Amino acid sequence: MKPVLELIDVTRRFGGLTAVNTVSTCVPVGEVRGIIGPNGAGKTTLLNLIGGQLRPSSGQIIFDGADVTGQRTDIRASKGISRTFQNLKLFRDMTVLKNVMIGLHGGTYAEAMQALLRNPRQRREEDYILQNSRRALKTVGLEGYESQLAASLAYGHRRLLEIARAIVSSPKLLLLDEPAAGLNIREAANLVQLIQQISARGITEILVEHHIDVVMTACQRITVLNYGRLLAEGSPEEIRNHPDVIEAYLGRGDIHAQVMANA
Repeated sequence: MKPVLELIDVTRRFGGLTAVNTVSTCVPVGEVRGIIGPNGAGKTTLLNLIGGQLRPSSGQIIFDGADVTGQRTDIRASKGISRTFQNLKLFRDMTVLKNVMIGLHGGTYAEAMQALLRNPRQRREEDYILQNSRRALKTVGLEGYESQLAASLAYGHRRLLEIARAIVSSPKLLLLDEPAAGLNIREAANLVQLIQQISARGITEILVEHHIDVVMTACQRITVLNYGRLLAEGSPEEIRNHPDVIEAYLGRGDIHAQVMANA
């Protein structure tokens, strides 16, 4: 299957610290890929390298057949890479609907004068943004919340709002940075269903997550990082029983216990 993303010996150094060390992997179109590892393993750094928030010290990042290694975040976004963040980046004093609409304004073409005059082209773009934003809210389960301020939403709903804004542009690749953080068991289970629903629309997803039950249920393949290096890669079943993964997490208690609990 054709890869939508290929990493070739990607490395990122911060001074004398190598946060990501010669990581190579391919993510096929439509796959839900999980990235796990202990704190400091390089998971979010790798996601930032893919999204363009960081530049690699060496290596290549190939997206949709093109080398995007040196390209800015906005250029990658225009090509179809979208993401959420571990720390929510919402406009708290704007409505839920307007927060999602922002996710489409970067791709509109009406000029300032057209917007002032509200000519047909501007009205068509406005209708397009509104309809797609409402559709994205319905997808994540926030239909009916359009007029509420983002700050008034419960924490789990704010997580969903950020996902709605990320998918409104129908990206080719969606990067999710710990979307289950702070969610209860029921909310986490609903998140798994949402991830699978997004995948069914043909959107490839890469998920960094500490909730191993979410990763094991939602992902087709899992990449395991340890001290910035690729430790293992395979299906959830293969990772659950991988000797190097088990050895790496023995004594850590957290991830090892969760992996074994899902056996």
